[in-house]
Amino acid sequence: MKGYSITEVAAKLDGLHVQTIRKWEKDFELIIPRNDLGHRQYTEKEIEVLRNIKNMKDEGAGIEIIKKILSKSENAAEQKENALELVSIDRLNGKELNEIMINKLSQYMEERDDKLINEFANTMKTQLSEIIDEKETLLKKDYQKKLNIMQKNIEETISNEIEETLSNELEKQEKKIREQLSSENSKLMKYIENRDKEKEKKPFFKRLFK
Repeated sequence: MKGYSITEVAAKLDGLHVQTIRKWEKDFELIIPRNDLGHRQYTEKEIEVLRNIKNMKDEGAGIEIIKKILSKSENAAEQKENALELVSIDRLNGKELNEIMINKLSQYMEERDDKLINEFANTMKTQLSEIIDEKETLLKKDYQKKLNIMQKNIEETISNEIEETLSNELEKQEKKIREQLSSENSKLMKYIENRDKEKEKKPFFKRLFK
């Protein structure tokens, strides 16, 4: 990654004064990478952030407004993160060292949280799948049990209806036969009665030699 000295950066920013760049670094808490000799070594990211500050200054923005804008800027955040990675540990001051430790700790916590979340999600997914399978099994058993009861009730109902129908039919046939027998018996009795009356009307000798 190509590095620029503070003088080169000033030239790139339309001849901006070196002291102004140093003041902005302090005002806006910019972290600038340094080489092994302790000299500032600017990358394109630092130059881009400084150019944005210059543009806002030219528009009349104050320090507090620029700070707020930089705090929400992805470029500024990325620049600071990259700068911290490029600075040697022994070149960091207390504030810079504290910031890099916080960033590393935050990154570790995010990775740890992601891992825990993934593990929890996988565990919940497995447990949920087991619960669903168990529920489906119970539902199938319950459904089969209800189906068997329903089928049994239907069979009993049909059997009872058939039995009742047959019983009714047998009763009807029996009644009809009884009525027919009674009718035939009445006819027979009537016939015998008439025959006896006819016999009584004939003379004695005719009845005797019939």
